[in-house]
Amino acid sequence: MDTLTYLTLIITYQCSSRCEHCCLGASPEFSEWMSLEDAEYYLAEATRTNHINHMTLIGGEALLDVDRTIAIGKIALRYGIDNVDVDTNGSWAVDEENALRILRRLIDARLTISAISVDTFHQRHVSRDRALCAMRAARKLGLDIGGSSEILDAEDAVNEYDTETREIADWFKQYDFDVRPGLPPNVIFQGRAVNLAYACMKPRSIPRETCSGVPWFSTADFRRPGGLQIDVHGWVMVEHGICIGNAKSSPLKDILTSYDVQDHPIIRVLIEKGPFGLTEIPEAKGFMLREEGYVNKCHLCQEIRTFLRPRFPDILCPENYYPKIT
Repeated sequence: MDTLTYLTLIITYQCSSRCEHCCLGASPEFSEWMSLEDAEYYLAEATRTNHINHMTLIGGEALLDVDRTIAIGKIALRYGIDNVDVDTNGSWAVDEENALRILRRLIDARLTISAISVDTFHQRHVSRDRALCAMRAARKLGLDIGGSSEILDAEDAVNEYDTETREIADWFKQYDFDVRPGLPPNVIFQGRAVNLAYACMKPRSIPRETCSGVPWFSTADFRRPGGLQIDVHGWVMVEHGICIGNAKSSPLKDILTSYDVQDHPIIRVLIEKGPFGLTEIPEAKGFMLREEGYVNKCHLCQEIRTFLRPRFPDILCPENYYPKIT
């Protein structure tokens, strides 16, 4: 694999929050963090044959351990990855002094924060005041950091989540800070978010579209992945919860060089027939399609993959990407 331009390191699943929409299944219950040695190994191997120009450090909440996050970011810079950013919910901004201190350290390390996660999902766990404190501290340092929100249905939709997110955005606007939908603009119905589908007002159907790639991984074609996730346990993912190997049990170089969609029992079907195709493979015997249909193909994909996970335990993982579906 020599097509990577983007890499995400999930350095922990520990988070200050347990957001309902989290496709990674992060929560305060997790405690394990990626070691600096593992991070350096992943970066050394990934950059050996790929020109990676962008990396994101996420959790969980990566800034629960500022020292480790900065150290891993510096390793990435050393391997020629010029753009390293950190996803965050701003929970660390307990006051202006602390917020300024952390932001100055990130600036000095040449790491960036593109936005603070601000919406109904995050604000049920992190106070608006902390997110506002982070934005104000950034502005004092000359940084343009606003809010990024996750939309369940549509920006003007009338449901409990999007209605509250609009109210939160208006609250920040009074302090002259914009809160805009992130990319992609809607909640992805994967992981924990699959159980939010009930609140989405979009028409339901049995989606039959194929899946060529995923924009959130910078991948237009699964045959030539543009991005990967490597998590704290070593799982190497081409899509949330779809693995091509584990870098703690097999050399990452071998995982990357041996990747072929025709040999992957899940990705191959997604390319050829989409999530509906997964419902037709022999291992899916007993899976029942919802009579009312699905919000979109991601919704169907999460449900059929959750059903298939016991049959593909080393591919459909890690476990926290596959919560119980209600």
